[in-house]
Amino acid sequence: MEKYLNPICVNGHDVNVFGAGRGDKTIIFLAGAAVTAPALEYKPLWKTLTDTFRIAVVEKAGYGYSQGNTGASRDVKTMVDESREALARAGVLPPYCLAAHSYSGLEAIFWALQYPSEVECILGLDMVTPSFALVQNAEIPAEKKAAMMKRQSRFLRPAQKSEFLQKMYAKMFFGKADLWKSECLDAVERAEYCRLFFRNICNSELIDEQAKSTENAQQVQNADLRSIPAILFISDMDCKLKKTTWKAENTAYAEKMGWEVRSAKSHQLYVEQAQEIADAWKVFLEKC
Repeated sequence: MEKYLNPICVNGHDVNVFGAGRGDKTIIFLAGAAVTAPALEYKPLWKTLTDTFRIAVVEKAGYGYSQGNTGASRDVKTMVDESREALARAGVLPPYCLAAHSYSGLEAIFWALQYPSEVECILGLDMVTPSFALVQNAEIPAEKKAAMMKRQSRFLRPAQKSEFLQKMYAKMFFGKADLWKSECLDAVERAEYCRLFFRNICNSELIDEQAKSTENAQQVQNADLRSIPAILFISDMDCKLKKTTWKAENTAYAEKMGWEVRSAKSHQLYVEQAQEIADAWKVFLEKC
């Protein structure tokens, strides 16, 4: 099975679920904040897994081929419940191995906390943990991050109607990106990636996720997930914080839960380390 466009009506708006592969275990990719074309973004990794596992990429409201500017709240419960319903209606049933990138780590932790029977394990792709999110938001308030997203939206909105600006910005945003250098996407997919980027980057959902990041982290800050198996690849991304670092805080949280930790080369590890991650997951999932 392989299908990019599979719109499913959830909570009054269309959510896209991309699926591929086959196998006894199902890996669900959850998109990091502002990853505007998830099914294409994570292709370097998911394509290495389809010979062994069934995979699905849930494109939240405002992301990928899903409907944007829906007005749906981006609190963590709503996001998780929409993903659960979309998967169920697409015929992708639990249990799931949740592959969470960046800020979707909060969604994976909430999912495992509230619906433990649906979560077989967590596969962290440099995912954020509640402790880091709360420390970061204490130094850089969620409202400030949301305001930054609004300013970016105003800056980029003219490009939605200008092919010239899209080409200019594409060189700026994608020219040196690991995904572009990998040549994993063909010409048609690259064109779609650019189209989706400029279509989605100003969507209200991206801003609301930032505004609710503190609230969402608080929802899961006391979660005890020591019974949930997990393997986390963690980078040393520089987040310019005074009291801690991305790697130190997220590693400490993982170790507290008794989770396995591996080193990530960058926040876009799913490109450069795709085969390494796939090999590690295969070994890890054999034990789950």
